[in-house]
Amino acid sequence: MTYFRQLRKFTADYRIGFLDRLKLLGLYPVFKFHYWYYYGSPFKRKLASRFFLALPKAALVTIQLRFPSFSAPFSIPIWLRPDHLTSFQEIFWAHEYRLKGDWHPAFLIDAGANIGYASLYLAGHYSIRSVLAIEANPQLYPHLERIAQLLGEAGVDMRIAKGALTGSAKELIFQISENSRDTMMVSPSQTSCPSSNQTARALGFPLRSWFSKAGFEESLFHLPTLLKMDIEGGEYDLLENDLAGFSIPNFLVAEIHGRKSRRDYFVEGLSPMWSTLERRTSSGYDDVEVLFAERSLSSK
Repeated sequence: MTYFRQLRKFTADYRIGFLDRLKLLGLYPVFKFHYWYYYGSPFKRKLASRFFLALPKAALVTIQLRFPSFSAPFSIPIWLRPDHLTSFQEIFWAHEYRLKGDWHPAFLIDAGANIGYASLYLAGHYSIRSVLAIEANPQLYPHLERIAQLLGEAGVDMRIAKGALTGSAKELIFQISENSRDTMMVSPSQTSCPSSNQTARALGFPLRSWFSKAGFEESLFHLPTLLKMDIEGGEYDLLENDLAGFSIPNFLVAEIHGRKSRRDYFVEGLSPMWSTLERRTSSGYDDVEVLFAERSLSSK
């Protein structure tokens, strides 16, 4: 019944039409297998894995939503893979990135953009018309480019930076698994990884470097700017090697990783110029929390 309660709220939030409601009702078995994939018994997890392996990798269902900041209905692809379905539920059903009421960003920096759902959600709900999406996983670029194309049709200038946000210029090696949410950075000495995984190299640059590489005008820095950040532990590298980068955005929504003392260290490192508004544990992950913070008036 949880799925149908979530579905009723989702269709009300976005005023979804009758035919698209039918599509979502038809996806019930897919979301059931998605739940089993992560939380089922060993037998159910194996069954769910086989189900998703049988689906084409590019399998998707497209529905139309009515976003507050778009004048016309907007098509959104739902990719039928466990990791992407999780992102869809967290962002569009649970509203994990819903902003504080008095935040009105015009420019979004989406660091760790994944497939672009966060960029789409934030642009669709708020008056954001420029997006810098930074993503290091090459497997996700076709999805991210599709979202950028859709947003472009709605008047949003979304540019993709193919690499990582880091505290200094460097080359990184990532271990990429079939599940994109398990992507992690590895050291050059770690040359072996599980057979289901592969490694990819990516260039990392500080925020100002990515900004110029994307061809954005410096004047955008003067707009109210939101930094949404989910870079799998790389936030500590930014804190220790590019603290000045945090003087660019006005608002911060960041997933911070690690044990609580480590997360406290990150928040305390920002405290001279940032005010913490909320810290909440991310759903399903005890070692991840979402931080909402606003740059203090004295540092603007």
